[in-house]
Amino acid sequence: MNTPLPRILLVVAALIQGAGGVIHALAFAKAETVLENVSAPAFYVNSFKALWLGDSVTLVAVAFILLCITARPALASRWVVGLLALFPVGTALLVYNFVGAFLPAHTLMVAGFLMLLAAYYFPPQSAAQ
Repeated sequence: MNTPLPRILLVVAALIQGAGGVIHALAFAKAETVLENVSAPAFYVNSFKALWLGDSVTLVAVAFILLCITARPALASRWVVGLLALFPVGTALLVYNFVGAFLPAHTLMVAGFLMLLAAYYFPPQSAAQ
């Protein structure tokens, strides 16, 4: 990659998502405590737990993928980077819809925006190799 800008953008997006995933996983204990006092069927309680931790895993996995792309740009194309931005942007839109304006949703939107910018400035596939 001739210009460092896409790499910088991807690293920052990876840091945001990786930190968010770890923080989200650490908050699981508090969420689990709340769930103990909810009178809902076990299926819904367990689904909530799975979705909570699944979101954390997704954030960390996307962060790892971005770091791999940063280290080896030939692994991906600008389209792949742009499509990966659907993860944080889509999650942020769901949070806005169901929870409201909430700091984690804002940070996910920033990460998605940085990824889209990186995709825009990402070199053509032949130049990335």
